[in-house]
Amino acid sequence: MVNVTQGCFGEKIPLAVSILACKLNRIIPQNHHSMKSCFHSGGDMEILRGQPVHDLVGIGFGPSNLAIAVAAREMNSGEGYEKSEPFFLEKREEVVWHPEMLLPDSKLQVNFLKDLALMRNPQSKYTFLNYLYCQNRLHEFINLRTFFPSRQEYSDYYLWVAKFFEDRVAYRSEVTSILPVESEDGTVRCLRIDGVDRGAGRPFVHYARNLSLAVGGQPKFPANVRASTGGHICHSNDTRKTVERICADPLGRHDILIIGAGQTAGDVFQYAINGFPNANITVLHRGFAFKPQDDTHFVNEIFFPEAVEMFYQAPEEMRRELLARHGDVTHSAVDFDLLPVLYDALYQDRATGRNRLKIRRFSEVTEAREVGGRAEVRVRDLMSGEADCLSADVAIFATGYEYPMPEPLLRNLEAYLVKDEAGRYVFERAYHIRRAENFAPKIYAQGYCEHTHGLSEILLSLMPIRAEEILKDIGPRQGNGRAEPVLPGEAAGAETARIQSVS
Repeated sequence: MVNVTQGCFGEKIPLAVSILACKLNRIIPQNHHSMKSCFHSGGDMEILRGQPVHDLVGIGFGPSNLAIAVAAREMNSGEGYEKSEPFFLEKREEVVWHPEMLLPDSKLQVNFLKDLALMRNPQSKYTFLNYLYCQNRLHEFINLRTFFPSRQEYSDYYLWVAKFFEDRVAYRSEVTSILPVESEDGTVRCLRIDGVDRGAGRPFVHYARNLSLAVGGQPKFPANVRASTGGHICHSNDTRKTVERICADPLGRHDILIIGAGQTAGDVFQYAINGFPNANITVLHRGFAFKPQDDTHFVNEIFFPEAVEMFYQAPEEMRRELLARHGDVTHSAVDFDLLPVLYDALYQDRATGRNRLKIRRFSEVTEAREVGGRAEVRVRDLMSGEADCLSADVAIFATGYEYPMPEPLLRNLEAYLVKDEAGRYVFERAYHIRRAENFAPKIYAQGYCEHTHGLSEILLSLMPIRAEEILKDIGPRQGNGRAEPVLPGEAAGAETARIQSVS
């Protein structure tokens, strides 16, 4: 029979493990307050395993958190950030920026100078220009005379930067829950992050004093529509793999339906025109026509750093008006240079009598189903009110993304997070969610703050500036700047892991 003792939460621990933990007590420094959770009044350490508490854990390692990784490393070199380098959890195998939208001929819509670092530190080694230099393409790129590289090249730039931080990120790590860790007085001091390492096939646990949530938006569909199991109805987020599987023969006479009027719809339309020269391609949207993105000089100042401060300080009514008036700089509009390309393709199609390309305006999807290996999409004409049904091999909904509030990953923390009357999180200026007084961790939710911080929130434009603001907001250094050890007990099945203090 194995001798057992009892842990902090009533769990049974083999006596040999308890003895080993007591020996560890002589090795691990005792000045870490979080270790108090694992001692009884008699001073015996009772613990299942030790874990570090990170100053900041980032969930997702796309561009937003990648910018934080870059800023933390450079600012830790004497520019104002003195804590331990953040640690990141990414569910993919590597950094890939919207992989299913890395379409041939698709271009970046943001000036390449707005990379991960340059707007904060022009001398950074993590800039796009230095990437080009290291790839021996700098002279050739300059000779292109463009500010807008391909999306594929910019995604490769992100991957290049990510390789500098391989010691600070765990790939194939999917977070499943985030739990508050309470001290004896009921104050939440840190967060417990649970998940699954898909590579090793085992669970993991991390602890964090602060959290940077940057998981991207969730694909958005019209009401009564969702992605089908066979893939014939899909979101643009799955464009490339879906179309190339269903329309395996590029020269086949496929029927492709695209729903949407924004940049993504335009990119998918161009991809289908060029990649499937014999396909019948229809675009339908609610409006009269594709609108151009307004990136003219004066309007583009909405992406200046000071515009964020202006927007945040504005009354709620003024914020709504600004979003409505200038929403087409980011939403439901197409890059000005792409519009004549699409129009020329439509004209040449009509001039040659092929008539395989169509745009249906004033059209609203009311229902979509997968039937017999095809997408059946019911459409209502907003002018006449009449309805008909379109059949296609694949229906691609380029209908944007949404950032759900409440965010599912924060479901166990909702009692501590403040929301407005519309159910949206209330954000402080430094991008963290306003929280209860007994909740110490700051949760920086990147991408969720458009209603408080303005139109730059979901774009690449100000990522380095935002990263710097977040890191400076975390506060002064604690301890030695390294992740501090904590030895929490395991509360099986509990929503809250409670830390007990030394008596």
